[in-house]
Amino acid sequence: MFAAIEDGVDVITIAFGCQGHVAFHYDVVTSVSVLAIYKGITVVCAAGNFGPSRSTHKNEAPWVLTFGAAIKPNGIVTPTMASFSSRRPNSISPGILKTYIIGSGVHIFGASNMETKATFVTNSGASMACPHLSGITTLLKSAHPDLSPTAIKSAIMMTADPVKDERCVNADVFAVGAGHVNALKAVVDLGYVFDIQPDDYIPYLLGLGYTTYQVEKMVRKEPSSSKRIAEAELNLPSIAIAFRPGEKKKYMRNVIVP
Repeated sequence: MFAAIEDGVDVITIAFGCQGHVAFHYDVVTSVSVLAIYKGITVVCAAGNFGPSRSTHKNEAPWVLTFGAAIKPNGIVTPTMASFSSRRPNSISPGILKTYIIGSGVHIFGASNMETKATFVTNSGASMACPHLSGITTLLKSAHPDLSPTAIKSAIMMTADPVKDERCVNADVFAVGAGHVNALKAVVDLGYVFDIQPDDYIPYLLGLGYTTYQVEKMVRKEPSSSKRIAEAELNLPSIAIAFRPGEKKKYMRNVIVP
């Protein structure tokens, strides 16, 4: 990843995650991917194949576009969530509503591994959706070169299609996030755009309880202030808030209308 970041690529795709739920500063993918965001690089990661159990989600940081797997739609049938696709809630940062999106990851035709003599095989998994999501991300970047990684993520989420789960009933947000990615709509109609500057993640990390030293190790710079914000204050196109009985909370969002 360091080499890719230094090369100035537009998109980095990662089809794996740490075992278990690992704090951000100990998670190699998470701690390195935040550096990519500072370079304007979109990081696309698989959520994992540990569903349908809850809290099995990988790559939980808000700056990563994390996706699950679905059965590819044929234009008539609504996309169906794959039962193996990992689910939320997000254990490391419960106030971040992930998976953000799902993409086609069932019976995907591709090159074989070294264990078979066949040249091409079909495979299933969140990893199989990696080319799907990274390709759409690249199309968006090509069509709208000024979009930040967060704005690209926003465009993909705000134009997603409804999804059925593995029981063929309407899937909930803990399973599919915004829904199934719609490449054409995402590129042609950005929808409402939510954006975040990389430094906005610093008060978020401090608000989660990470020390100044731990945050500095992740972002490779000393925080300019000790400001802390709640997870729900990040300007994301999704939100998750826990309430106590009778409690009221207010959070703001800034939106750009293309």
